[in-house]
Order: sequence, then structure tokens, then C-alpha cells
Amino acid sequence: MNKFKKKVQELKKEAETKSTLKDVTPEWVEQRLLELGIDRIKLREALLLDESSFSLIMKGNRTMTKGIKGAMFYYLAYKEQLSINKQLLNTLDITSKPIHQITLDEAIEKETTIKILNRETE
Repeated sequence: MNKFKKKVQELKKEAETKSTLKDVTPEWVEQRLLELGIDRIKLREALLLDESSFSLIMKGNRTMTKGIKGAMFYYLAYKEQLSINKQLLNTLDITSKPIHQITLDEAIEKETTIKILNRETE
């Protein structure tokens, strides 16, 4: 099994065993922002939150609603997937086709590897 398939299976198992919204805290959001290189302002603007509310939420002075937690989680998951896709496209070595015609199966067959962001805890 190549590294890509193995990492996908690991991420699926991790997702199945986690209660994702419970884990979304201001600290978790800050960590994910750092890992992905996203500015807090971009997150705030994407969620259409005013500066005051966003600041109170991130300082822990205002409770995060399920809606806010969900929006933050899925926004960060979307940004992570974009990063992974970009890394995958940058590592493909299939030059006989235009990039938009390459399937994921072809990329896996060529044992294309990508670097998935390190999500291990210390």
C-alpha cells in the first residue's frame, strides 16, 4: 500500500473516532490557523463575523455556538483540502495529459506522494 492510500485510511479512522464539534475550541482554531498559514482576519471575514464578536469568541469570553463551531471546522477543513490538492498537483509526474484530465486513480497508480500536514500532537 502506498503512503497516500495509507494516510487517507488513517485520516478516515481519525474522523470516525472523533467528535469533531466537541473538539473545536479557540485554542484548536488558533492551532489550525497556524498550521495552515491562515490569518485570523481571513477567517473572521469568511464567517461574516464582526471584529468584536470574533475577538470575544477567540478569547473564550463568549461561548462558541454549534453553528460557529461547524462553520470554523468546515472552513478550516476546506482550506486544508485546498492545500493538499495544491501539493498533489505540484508533485504529479504525469505529463502526457493536461492536468484537468488526470484522475485520482492515475495519480495513485503512479504512487504519487503528497505531504499531508502533520497533525500529530506533541
